[in-house]
Amino acid sequence: RINQFPLVILNSAINLKQNYVISYLLKLADELNSFYEKEIIIKGEPKEIRYKLIFIYYLKNILELGFHLLNIKPKKELHYPMS
Repeated sequence: RINQFPLVILNSAINLKQNYVISYLLKLADELNSFYEKEIIIKGEPKEIRYKLIFIYYLKNILELGFHLLNIKPKKELHYPMS
């Protein structure tokens, strides 16, 4: 799915459909969340940890670029009310 980002942006621009980018980013965020739930990021061989961190960093950059193209400013932190 990661390598589809340029094509999604191109199709979105050609067809004037922001929802292509939004749907792609939602699916990508869901996959990142699933990966993060299954993997212990800082556990394993140093090379494996490095690959996991690079993968997460790459996904973060794609999400940030997608938000920028949609003129969305994501919050850096979420604050939940205390019950």
